[in-house]
Amino acid sequence: MRFLTSIITCTVSAAALGADLPKRAAGLWEEKVSSSAGPGTASHRICVDDRLTDFLKGAGVCSKQEVRPQPDGYVIEAICKHGDSTSRTLTTVTGNLKQAYTAEMRSTHEPAFMGVKESRMTVNARLLGPCPAGMRGGDVTSSDGTKYNFYELEKGVMPK
Repeated sequence: MRFLTSIITCTVSAAALGADLPKRAAGLWEEKVSSSAGPGTASHRICVDDRLTDFLKGAGVCSKQEVRPQPDGYVIEAICKHGDSTSRTLTTVTGNLKQAYTAEMRSTHEPAFMGVKESRMTVNARLLGPCPAGMRGGDVTSSDGTKYNFYELEKGVMPK
């Protein structure tokens, strides 16, 4: 379940953070996620390369991605299709995408997406530095030890 939550988090984050925003700095990012869909805080580390944000933006088909710059960040409205469900997400991003940011997302899903009709999610992310040896762009390590690569998932390679 943590693996699925991690994928949903990264995909929703990418859709929210993808449209007309500067890309995150390349390197190892730690993301701590709290969500109304699950207990507590989940965390994962993801090796971000120059193409990851664009790759993840393609994970859902978005008919709307409107970005409004704010003095301390951005407000993003997105309407995206994930399978049979349409998600409407309002995201507020504060901080910057080069060192650290917080993204607060409120979503509604019609019909319910994986059993969830409404959700709130907060992502606190910070750049830790370069990706360590043995870790490549798209690699994710969840706090429970699950490892996967976004580019490999598209090819049907499941997590370890």
